Amino acid sequence: MKTPLRRRRELTALLTVALALVASIVGVASADERTGIYPGLPFIECPDELPPSDYDPCSTPDFANRYGWINGVSLGRTGSPKAKQWARIPLMTMGNNILIGNRVDGEDREYTIDIRTFLVSPKGSDRNYGRSPLIPVRTVAFGSIPVEVTLQLQQRLDADGYPVPFYLRSVENVTAEDGGRRTKVEPAALAADVDVQIRSLKVDGNDVGLDDSCGTGTRSRLSVTSKPLDVLEEPGYVGPSFYGKSFDTFDPAEAFYGLYGGTLEGSIDIASLEGCSTHSGDDVSPVLTAALSGPGNPVTLQVGSFNCVKYTDDFSMALPPQPGATTPEEIGCAQNYYETPDESVTNPRVRTVPRPLDFPDEAPRQVE
Repeated sequence: MKTPLRRRRELTALLTVALALVASIVGVASADERTGIYPGLPFIECPDELPPSDYDPCSTPDFANRYGWINGVSLGRTGSPKAKQWARIPLMTMGNNILIGNRVDGEDREYTIDIRTFLVSPKGSDRNYGRSPLIPVRTVAFGSIPVEVTLQLQQRLDADGYPVPFYLRSVENVTAEDGGRRTKVEPAALAADVDVQIRSLKVDGNDVGLDDSCGTGTRSRLSVTSKPLDVLEEPGYVGPSFYGKSFDTFDPAEAFYGLYGGTLEGSIDIASLEGCSTHSGDDVSPVLTAALSGPGNPVTLQVGSFNCVKYTDDFSMALPPQPGATTPEEIGCAQNYYETPDESVTNPRVRTVPRPLDFPDEAPRQVE
């Protein structure tokens, strides 16, 4: 009987061979073809630092751009210690360019997943990629006046005007131990400069009419990380799936586990706001800075399992989400893949589309 580890090795090997064959048949893009698949996306180069692997994770110059897309969704919550309010981060669709490395030494294995993520901008945006959904934050001014500020994050832009992807690396180590095996997944960290933009400001229900230039520029900093995962699978373990105990017991609310997704927690440091003038000419930048800016605003991101794929009609190329594709259906999500009570694959906690997070009972506190 094949072990779960051997099954995954065989699947990885088959995938690698299949993609290499496709790459050899299709060929390499010429210099004048090295553009992003959709307007607003850059051509995805093989990075200088590849995930450690017994094979080449990026076997041709256009491998990542043609075959690396596995899309996904995430959502979350954030809080403003100054405003003493929590806010939901709505569902975000993501184009994820993923490279996978696999190193095997007898029964021990290191499995590395490098993820570069582009946010799909909401429909009607001036940029196809790089903008988050709108995030409303509600508070009160002067003790009783309702105020609603609508925020939006924008990924940093490169010199050519393309969004710089968020980067995340997940490393899983499997080692033989006491006749069984131990799986350790290292903490995954995401750190990126972002532009926090103010899209609207309503005071007592009245829109004050902000100019489009209101924001921090890329002086704000998003920093989130996951908790480590450590699971010992005893000899003879038999569980509900063939992925082993580490998958069977995995709770995405507690850690991040490669392509199964999970939770990242941390903070966003919001820089001072600039360019926040109303249509009548009043500069409210100092007021908004006093109300919103500061370090350590808590952020929790829940990332769904990476089960969203789109292909060209001839299956010769994987595709990122199209511009404006902001629903799981539009980006090809298999929403219930791990939730189906099947003999080989089941863990109802692992979801392609995460459930919305509850708000804590206490007001947000600054993350140190």
